[in-house]
Amino acid sequence: MKLRKKILRKITILKNKNMAQVKIYSGSEILVGAVAAKLEDAGIPFIQKDNISGGVAAGFGTLGRAIEVYVDEADKATAEELLAGFVN
Repeated sequence: MKLRKKILRKITILKNKNMAQVKIYSGSEILVGAVAAKLEDAGIPFIQKDNISGGVAAGFGTLGRAIEVYVDEADKATAEELLAGFVN
């Protein structure tokens, strides 16, 4: 069931190609997982950009905040309010 939700969320994002995406969080894979869970529970679509995998595939590693979370500009205020106090 979770896989189906993820696929449907990605399809929704792809249908809205004109969405302006804004970065709301950048951090480790573990913390991004928690952020993603909060956004999913609230029904806010998001995109994760994994710079770690890209760096490894290219032959070099990355340090620090390597995974970024983006939401639609229209959902930015709601997402930031939801994550207030959770993320720095």
